[in-house]
Amino acid sequence: MRVCILTRGDLFPTNHGAAVKIVRTAEHLAARDVTTCIVTDDRDRYLRYTASGVEHVPYPPRVRAAQEWPPLPRLGAWSSRLCDAVGYPREEHFLYRPIFDPAWWLRAAAVGAAENIDWFQAEFPGYGAPAFIASRSLTALRRLRGRPKPARSSIVQHNVEWDRLAEFGHDTRRIRVVEQLLLRLADEVIAVSDDDRRRMAAAGTPRDKITVIPHGVDAEAFARARGDGIRARYGLAPDTPLLFFHGTLHYWPNTEAVRFIAEQLLPRLLSERPEIRVLVAGQNPPAYYAHPAMVFAGPVEDLPAHVAAADLCLCPLFAGGGTRLKLLEYMAAGRAIVSTTKGAEGIACQPGEHLELADDPDAMADRVLALLDDPARRAR
Repeated sequence: MRVCILTRGDLFPTNHGAAVKIVRTAEHLAARDVTTCIVTDDRDRYLRYTASGVEHVPYPPRVRAAQEWPPLPRLGAWSSRLCDAVGYPREEHFLYRPIFDPAWWLRAAAVGAAENIDWFQAEFPGYGAPAFIASRSLTALRRLRGRPKPARSSIVQHNVEWDRLAEFGHDTRRIRVVEQLLLRLADEVIAVSDDDRRRMAAAGTPRDKITVIPHGVDAEAFARARGDGIRARYGLAPDTPLLFFHGTLHYWPNTEAVRFIAEQLLPRLLSERPEIRVLVAGQNPPAYYAHPAMVFAGPVEDLPAHVAAADLCLCPLFAGGGTRLKLLEYMAAGRAIVSTTKGAEGIACQPGEHLELADDPDAMADRVLALLDDPARRAR
């Protein structure tokens, strides 16, 4: 089998949940002799993963040039206006423009034909349109050439997107219609939790086409990581009580988590333990929530080492869907965790055994302080 993944372009460094999931999927498929291509918004090249490694493959000159032929650039510019009309937030247009951008459809179809793709996998529903168009175009081309083998498409729902955006206060009536259509057009839909499958089925997606494949992490990499040099890198003493949080920090739930830490959690913690520090890793840190006791590391290549350097990890999320890959990474590293109920949603874990739950700043501060005062309990 030959697979083509259609997805966002911010995959490297692989230091946020979506990037980790997508790149590791390609790597592990390739290790099983499944040639896997990744098509992104890069108009010049795509990635090809094989058992021997990864290649950056230039598009053929005609395909590259065709992306600039009238009227494709003009239609591509209109894709943002169409995203506005549907109701997608401006900061997330990059995830949804592929629904309306013919250059995206062209790249997907061109890779499908050049690489003899059997399955197109859209990571996020916005990539479901080029996946569907490419699979059906390739199937028609094969039939013309006397090859009946069809190409198929699937959509991986990292969240139930219309519910996630509704939680942020957006009007999602049109979004829901568009995404339900895309899910119906796909041959398969992949959810990351049973709860997400239930919500999609309740909204009209045929339940029998939804498969649940939970997120996973490289448990060995996190378990063996050492954080000895991380504290020194940021000028933190070995005995400084250190909390850790990471994510794509311009993503609103993670931005809100940083705000919560800076404005509500840290004041309560520092009144009891003024030496506490918080290390926050991830791209685009919100400088307007800077705090003297908080260190913004930016995007990091050695995420397991950063997690290993912490005494305790935080997951103070109040919105979002799917499952939080960061929580699985903290568990794999053997770190004590304090999370909101929303942050732990979709993961089979027991409060008091695998992590501590708290949904308001006073309760979270109490649980953090109790864990910092009890090394034996943190090490369980």
